[in-house]
Amino acid sequence: MNLLRFNPELQRCLWLELSPRRLVVMPVILCIGFLGLDYAQAGSITPWATAVLVALLGLWGTRQAADGFAEEVAEGTWDIQRLSAANAWSLAMGKLVGSTAYVWYGALICLPFILGPKAMVTTAVLLLSGALAQSVALLCVILVHRFEGTGRRSATAFAQILGMAAGGAAVAIALKAPALVQGALTLRWYGLEIGTTLFATIVLVTLVGWSLLGLAQTVGQELGHPATPLPVSLFTLFYIVLCCGLAPPTNFAFLLWIGAKVAGVVATIAALAHPFATIDLRRFTGAIECRDWRVAWTNLPAWVPPAFLSVILDVALIASPAPLSIAGIAPAVLIRDLALVCAVRLGVRQRSTLVLGVLVLLLYGLLPPVLNVVGGPEWRATALPINGVIVHSAGPLIFVAAQTTVALALAWMVWRRRFGR
Repeated sequence: MNLLRFNPELQRCLWLELSPRRLVVMPVILCIGFLGLDYAQAGSITPWATAVLVALLGLWGTRQAADGFAEEVAEGTWDIQRLSAANAWSLAMGKLVGSTAYVWYGALICLPFILGPKAMVTTAVLLLSGALAQSVALLCVILVHRFEGTGRRSATAFAQILGMAAGGAAVAIALKAPALVQGALTLRWYGLEIGTTLFATIVLVTLVGWSLLGLAQTVGQELGHPATPLPVSLFTLFYIVLCCGLAPPTNFAFLLWIGAKVAGVVATIAALAHPFATIDLRRFTGAIECRDWRVAWTNLPAWVPPAFLSVILDVALIASPAPLSIAGIAPAVLIRDLALVCAVRLGVRQRSTLVLGVLVLLLYGLLPPVLNVVGGPEWRATALPINGVIVHSAGPLIFVAAQTTVALALAWMVWRRRFGR
């Protein structure tokens, strides 16, 4: 009751979603369907109930999470909510929990048909993945709204696809975790032996928590709260520490490689998800000129700290037994990608999300296999640096250096045209 009393957004959504008629319709339909399957002797009800659970949380839930916010933007009620006294956390949780409450109501009805000694882990993974998918969908639709005023249908569909992809990847990795580590049922994390599936489930719990934190921060920025790169920096350090616990502590080069890759992935995702507001960039450059480091940190783009950390760790690989070519290619590829994202963000005024989607498809979907066909793994490493691929010839190194130079020149030209300096 206290939650409803202090969260009017959640209360409003529950009033809309959990009407008496809907509360009756959901269990009636599900029970009739499950009993009909049992009467028709269609086999165990558990697989059918699991499929319904996945459809509710992964398909309908992501749609509800994304469409609820898009509908408010279309109707103009979101601008009114931004002027309210609600804090970012309560507003974010109210929208996420309230818009998907009916979906979770149906999921709870499915649980008695699924739960059993052998299905506990699978059910927990499905529930956590559903929460992750829905939070990612809501986060993405808010980010798309911040980038540009796309239509309701396109924004909802785009956010739903990303949410379903996040949830599906989480389910696949968590349930197939032993197969990903060559069939090992246990692994060692900082010397502690832990079950592989249990560890994957714990990681999934942390991802849900971080996604909720990112959602609250994004809503806070919509409410006018200052944005800082601290959450992204803490997220990067958290997963570097988490992943390094799986590596042998004596393999220093491998630890550096893990840290560089985690930081590089976070930096790329943050750059793609970070709107380049002109006023924030002007504040940042002005603070640098005035040596006001507090203001400069507040307006620093969130992707800069993890990108800087990734480059530093990659450069540190040069002093380790790792191949020099990979240590040089990886930061160059990261700088190329970030420069291209910056050029698109600053230079493309309309449909920048679509342009960025095409850019990601070209860089990570089309370019690596083309280079692999043309020149083999060495040339493919110039698009996606992979550990264990050693570049012996100078051609790939010159190629990646040329790509990075062109990308930096393009970003500099767009910056000069936008800011005149």
